[in-house]
Amino acid sequence: MQFICKSASLLGMSDFCPEMYENALTPAFISHMNRFGLTYGTQEEFDFRFQLFQKKDAVIQKINSDADNTFRVGHNKFSTWTDAEYRRLLGAKVSSQELEAVELDETGIPTSVDWRKLGAVNKVKDQGQCGSCWAFSVTASLEGMAAIKTKKLLDLSEQQLVDCDTTSYGCEGGYPYNALSYYQKDKADLQKDYAYEAADGACRSARSPGQVSVAKVAVVKA
Repeated sequence: MQFICKSASLLGMSDFCPEMYENALTPAFISHMNRFGLTYGTQEEFDFRFQLFQKKDAVIQKINSDADNTFRVGHNKFSTWTDAEYRRLLGAKVSSQELEAVELDETGIPTSVDWRKLGAVNKVKDQGQCGSCWAFSVTASLEGMAAIKTKKLLDLSEQQLVDCDTTSYGCEGGYPYNALSYYQKDKADLQKDYAYEAADGACRSARSPGQVSVAKVAVVKA
């Protein structure tokens, strides 16, 4: 009966089950479900995800109530995910090989730079249900470097790395260092030429004209 009540509230029939609103976060959770197109087939699943949402909301409220923080956070599609579900998306791997380390010359470097205001950062992207964060970190780095050099911000393809970097594992994770090295032999394609699919696929970079290449890759130490 409770599940029917909660489902009914989605249709705006709040008087049908007034006990539904005993929890102050219920409207926010229902709104969250609508926003991200979430549906739950059982009462148990609904309650489980609602509990996760409440825990996440408590963390959000604590962060936002800290006057020392210069930022604010909010709910997103991960607010009802378990830690295990979230960790499946964290696919960056650390290489065990010895990597060349170059010391960073900090002479004349400003204390801070907001590269968003200088046109070197694209909007936030969504990797979907694919552990390709390593590819997104690499394309973002290359987009920024290219923008600083050419004053033109490109939208590069993560799917190209997922499909074509044979030293990594696509949606099962990868090595950012190796992915940058991939661009030493193949140029980076644009997103519009090699669209993101959030799934492993066959490499098709030869079908698109590459835009950006990498001359050298190194580990930087300050």
